[in-house]
Amino acid sequence: MRKAAKDQDQTEIVEIDDLTGFLKAVEGFAGRSSIFRGLGDSREEHTTLKRSYENSSAKEHLDITRYERELFDNFKREAPLYISGRLPADCWQWLALGRHYGLPTRLLDWSKNPLVALHFAVAGSTGQNERRPTVYGVDLGPSHDTSGGVVDPNEHPDPLAFTGSFGRFVPEIAEARLGAQQSVFTLSRDPTLSMTKMLQTAMEEGAIEGFCIWRIPPEFARRVRRQLFRIGMSQLAVFPDLTGLCRTLTWTWEEYRGAE
Repeated sequence: MRKAAKDQDQTEIVEIDDLTGFLKAVEGFAGRSSIFRGLGDSREEHTTLKRSYENSSAKEHLDITRYERELFDNFKREAPLYISGRLPADCWQWLALGRHYGLPTRLLDWSKNPLVALHFAVAGSTGQNERRPTVYGVDLGPSHDTSGGVVDPNEHPDPLAFTGSFGRFVPEIAEARLGAQQSVFTLSRDPTLSMTKMLQTAMEEGAIEGFCIWRIPPEFARRVRRQLFRIGMSQLAVFPDLTGLCRTLTWTWEEYRGAE
């Protein structure tokens, strides 16, 4: 484990080259309420809403606020046809459901489990690419204060009108993968900010107590993924269904068998 050069926002990044180094790094979060997010590449620094808007021809006649609102309203209107169980109870759960199935939103996916975040960071690393896996860890405060920063839907019924620099909420565990991933969602009043800038702003406004960034150099990412697999952290662990099984079997036969 070693310090790397600072990023463009002058935030210190620590390089991790194996699982042991990562476990030592997250020991600093002991006794703290914390969440973690793994990124496979730099595009994931931004919300899916921002990425979708920038790739859309609609930006020629819609600003991002209206783009988000119309997209979300269309989803809520059309989605009930495809939902067999009960419908989401409020707009927060509607937004989480949309994010879960790929709707571009201002939400960012996090996990309470740092190993889940590390898995998502390195999961796409193969011998044919040069991804830059990165893990963010956010210190939310003492572990006994579990409600700090949690958004109350009764006070903020419309997530698209959220005015805080950093808010988090835990979605209903409507599917097994949400539970397996120990999912947490966060959002900001400005969905165009990069993650680093959002967290810096949240620190300045006292919404979080701190954050860390760890990066796994490409030459070590595949090794870290193999180490995670050996302790049971695989695609099947975070996607406990046929999709996860098939992804794990494919990776095992293509990348793991015969590896050092």
